[in-house]
Amino acid sequence: MFTKLKKSLAKLARQPDPIDPTSFNDPVALLTEWTPLLKGGGCSFGTHKLVEIHPDRLEFRASMGARLFGMAFIITGIVIFAAAVLAAPPEDQVEWTTQERFFQCVFSVAFFGAGLWLLIHFTRPIVFDRARGYFWKGRNAPTDVFRPEQIRFYAELDAIHALQLLVEQVRRSSGGTGSNRTSSYRSYELNLVLTDGRRINVVDHGNVERLIKDAAQLAVFLGKPVWNA
Repeated sequence: MFTKLKKSLAKLARQPDPIDPTSFNDPVALLTEWTPLLKGGGCSFGTHKLVEIHPDRLEFRASMGARLFGMAFIITGIVIFAAAVLAAPPEDQVEWTTQERFFQCVFSVAFFGAGLWLLIHFTRPIVFDRARGYFWKGRNAPTDVFRPEQIRFYAELDAIHALQLLVEQVRRSSGGTGSNRTSSYRSYELNLVLTDGRRINVVDHGNVERLIKDAAQLAVFLGKPVWNA
């Protein structure tokens, strides 16, 4: 019984099998990389969902879970700061030492800053706009800047050849320094494949059902195939 359980867990945790690009019957697939574009994977939960803004514009927007995740860090930072200001020192101390105050403030700023960064990262616009003819990530569209190449993630919609879905087994250390304990989960990546085989990441998160559904909707919107690996 335990042997079967061990084998089942090992099978679940192993890296996905290599992809055979010839199965897609497309010469561009042979030019395309089939390893995850973002190393380290995304979150273990669904961070984004596809939303129709109007018939010619789709956007990936942050899920409620992603927003709450960022807010949790911000609230933790505020609580730590409030404790540093209001909490009484230990019984054997008359007041907090300068060093103790300093480290409490550092921890509060670290949590607050991490939460703010997460909120900014998760809520960054991810846009597909047929009226403008572009995909982009960020608060500025390629048509709104003097040099579109200043935007890190963007592409003309006509240059998109296919949508690529990949899976990555992510392993993270779950203990302190020197601990061998790790946690494992699967992260699912949606990439754009351009006509020359280059790729641009769209989203990367842990909700495979949502991502497959969003990719299908996006494929209809763009008139492009989904390469589901």
